[in-house]
Amino acid sequence: MNNINYAIVSISYIVIACFAQVFIDSLLLQLLLPFVIVPIYIFFLLIKSNLEFHKYFVSIYIGFFCSVFIYSFIILFPSHTKVLPPGEIVLGADLILLFWTSTIQFFILSLLTVILYLFHRLFKKRYNVY
Repeated sequence: MNNINYAIVSISYIVIACFAQVFIDSLLLQLLLPFVIVPIYIFFLLIKSNLEFHKYFVSIYIGFFCSVFIYSFIILFPSHTKVLPPGEIVLGADLILLFWTSTIQFFILSLLTVILYLFHRLFKKRYNVY
């Protein structure tokens, strides 16, 4: 049962990270992303998916790298021209910006998961719910 919970958590983080990469230009998504992650994390706690913290963190890590790989695949392979677009200094400047933004999103998502996990541990100790 624990492996099924781990797969569900991993797939959900991959979907969230890929969804965030597709709409990377939208400021609204950047502001709403934590409000999407928190209810999903609380949902996992309510269905009692008893995973250790490192498995939650690995799920976020997998989601981050899958989203970067999928989005860079979408950007790099359709472009057949090797001529620099106007105003671009490096050929992969968009990809570098994407990777930088993804890295910042990864750290924010990791910090949010650590905070939620600490709240979970505090709630579990204090009220002895499950």
